[in-house]
Formats: sequence, structure tokens, C-alpha cells
Amino acid sequence: MREISRYRRASLREQLGDVVGWFRSHPVAAITVVVLGAGYVAQIVSPQRPTGPTDLFVGECLFARTGAIIDTEPGARPIGGPTDVGPIVLAGAAEYAPCSGSHGHEVLAVIPLTASTGVYENQQATVQVACEARFEPYVGAPRSASGYETFAVVPSLDDWDAGIRTGLCLVARKDGQWMTEPASGSGH
Repeated sequence: MREISRYRRASLREQLGDVVGWFRSHPVAAITVVVLGAGYVAQIVSPQRPTGPTDLFVGECLFARTGAIIDTEPGARPIGGPTDVGPIVLAGAAEYAPCSGSHGHEVLAVIPLTASTGVYENQQATVQVACEARFEPYVGAPRSASGYETFAVVPSLDDWDAGIRTGLCLVARKDGQWMTEPASGSGH
């Protein structure tokens, strides 16, 4: 009787020995598997980085989960409009996204709001003016010729009363579709 016919399959110990032997004979592949596995585990156990208005920096790209994502109406803005996105960003509920991948918005400017920027009621207009002034140097094209738009995100009265004193300028595509490249320096 042949030895192989006595055992239907290798024992767990033998299988483990085969795997260890393969890793020893393929060190580059083994290192790759270990690094990828460690990265995967790190993503699972690491906490999400907060995305509140005081945690954002110029050039970061965001994904804001709005109800507009599931809207299938013709001409819909799947990224949501400014009134949809602003509260999500201010609440810290937007997610970071790679600028070279699909994302809805990009941080054009972070504007500290102080007594010198005016009372709460004037913040929207003050920050919008700052957004428009920074648009062309950031994108590399005038707003009128660009496929992008900018809008101000300012704290609500409740946020203001809670001490949030940061306004943001976000860039999005004018047609409300997803961006797949950074707006910064694009000239579009």
C-alpha cells in the first residue's frame, strides 16, 4: 500500500510546515504578505481621524455622506449641495478621501473666525468673499472659466454658541458630480 493512500490529506502540522517552508523559500513574497496583513489589521483597529472643522487642512479631500447620494433624479447632485454638506462637515461626520480617487469636496481654505471677522450673522458672507478670493490661486483658473465652484461652510448659531470659530471654503464640481483628481492646481 502506498503511503499517500493511507492518509486522505496532510495533517494540520504538515500543512503548517508546508506554509512555513514556502515562506522560507520566497522571502520577498513573505515580507509582502506580512506588511499587507499588518496594514490591514492596523486599519481595522486604528480609530478614524476626526474631520471636524478645526481638524481639516487646505488640500484635504472629503466624502460627505448625504441623502443626495441615493437620489437618481436626472440632473441630481450626488455629492449634495452646500446646505447638505456644511452641517455634515461641521459635525465631524465627513470622511477623508484620497484626492486621486473619488471624492466630493476639497478644502480650499480654513478661515479662523474671530471678533475681527464680524458678528455671527455676517460670517457666511465674510467667509464666502474669502473663498472667492482664494479660488483662482488654488485651482489655477478663474471661477467663471472653471468647472469647479467654491462655497463657504460656517458654523450654525448652535455651533457658534458651542465655540466653533472656524469657517471652511470647499471646492466641488459645478455639475455636482464626483471628483477623481485634485482640484488644486488643476487649471480646470
